[in-house]
Amino acid sequence: MSILLSSFNVTSLLWCYIMYVLIFIILLVMLSQYNGFYNPVLHTIYCTDKASCLHEIGHKLDHEKGWISQTEEYRHSIDVYRAMLWAYPEKRDEHSFEVYQYPGLGSLLWQNGNPLTWSFWNGGWGGYGEFYADVIAWSDGDPNKCPQDLRGWYDWNFINSEMENLRGSKWQILELQNSPH
Repeated sequence: MSILLSSFNVTSLLWCYIMYVLIFIILLVMLSQYNGFYNPVLHTIYCTDKASCLHEIGHKLDHEKGWISQTEEYRHSIDVYRAMLWAYPEKRDEHSFEVYQYPGLGSLLWQNGNPLTWSFWNGGWGGYGEFYADVIAWSDGDPNKCPQDLRGWYDWNFINSEMENLRGSKWQILELQNSPH
């Protein structure tokens, strides 16, 4: 009985190790297609350029503040902002078309995982969470470049602090090392 049990433990451990290695390899292949990602378990950002760093900081901020992008208040304010852009052309800026065409905005939360919607077939990318992160990248981390109607949803001190942390990390990027900010 103990020989059978010990061989089961070795076999189980071997299979666990093989699965771990396979998952790690699959993740590396998937992530090599992106310029950055945020790991919410480790609270870690990996990025290759300033725009992707700012985008991933957006995901970290969203997570740290309790997933602001998934609240009804945030969703409603974005929907009102999008409607306002088309009702008042003088309010439009360089990102207005992107905001209006952004995938997954104006939809119910459950629709991003629904195979009957466009956002499901375009990789599930988009929606309010991605939009939240993209606004920071579009504004280059500068609240003055962020649309005034959206500024209040972001903790700009947190964003600047995270950029400083990235400059000093082992994952720093050349552009950030040489940045005058």
